[in-house]
Formats: sequence, structure tokens, C-alpha cells
Amino acid sequence: MSRVVSRTYVRSREGTGMGIAEWIVMIAIGIGIYAAVRYYINYRHGPTYALSSFLGAVKAGNVESQYALIDDDDKRNHFPTLNDYEKTCPLARGYTERISSFTLSDPKIDPKKQTIAKIDATESVRVLAGTQSKDLLNAESQSTTDHYTLHKDSKGDWKIWLGHSSLGITQVTPNPPGDFIGNN
Repeated sequence: MSRVVSRTYVRSREGTGMGIAEWIVMIAIGIGIYAAVRYYINYRHGPTYALSSFLGAVKAGNVESQYALIDDDDKRNHFPTLNDYEKTCPLARGYTERISSFTLSDPKIDPKKQTIAKIDATESVRVLAGTQSKDLLNAESQSTTDHYTLHKDSKGDWKIWLGHSSLGITQVTPNPPGDFIGNN
């Protein structure tokens, strides 16, 4: 019995690298990742993100986060301490868990002053008509439109400038201080 032995084919190392199509795909993926990271970083440092964070803190009743996002001018003139803000501003705890949703318009940055932006926000606020109802989820909703002014501080962070904003949400009666909804 004989055995048939054939010659084995040995590939050369030439041509086993990536071709043009593979390079094009890798470059396209790299550009896509770069664009996504750049967009995310710019969004996180933009006025829309700051206002969204502020309204989220109002919705959650997180007074410390709200106070951190308020402009220094408002802190000097109206709310020198966190305690003053919590006691005198109805946004501090007056709308905890009552904002069911909000939408923000595109920011309009003043061309003359690049440190000022205006954003319109439409909030849907649950209305507690008459007596305080513990059934907040089934309460009626009222839509309000607010015109927020944001100011970029010396560090480059956007802050909410309440003194120059027009807030329609304050027309909706806030929770009274000490209400079960406003307590954490």
C-alpha cells in the first residue's frame, strides 16, 4: 500500500494584511466614535443639559442640586444660602413629583453676549385641586410654558438665571411647606 503524499501549499505573508475596504470601514468607525464623543462632551457642557438637570432636580425635590445650578447673581441678590433658597423659592420643594414631563426648545444664544442663552420649557404639572390628594398620579395636569435665561459663569458652566427668567410654573399652586409630597 502506498501512500499518496501531496505537496502542501504554503502561503506567503504578503497580502494577508487588511485591504482597502477594511481600512475604509475602520476609518469610518473611528470617525463615528470621535463624532459621538465630541457631541456628548459638547452637550454635557451646553445650556440645554444644565436646564434639563435643573428641572430634573425640581421634579425630584433635590434642593442641593437645584441650588448648585443657580447663577451667582441670584445667590447674591435673592438666595444667599441654601436654607434661604429652600424656604423662599417655590421651585425648591413646591413641585416635587408634580412635574410629569417637560420639553425644551433649542437654546437661543445671544450673538452679542455669548454667555447668555434663552430656552423655552413646556412643563406638564399635576394640579392638586382643592384638597391635598394622595392620589397624585391620577391628578389632572396643566401645561405651563416658562422662558428660562441661562448665564455662563467664569468657569464656563451654564447656570440658571432665575432673576431674568419668566416662570409660568409658579402660577400653579405649589405644595405647601411640610406637605407629605415635599418631604424626603
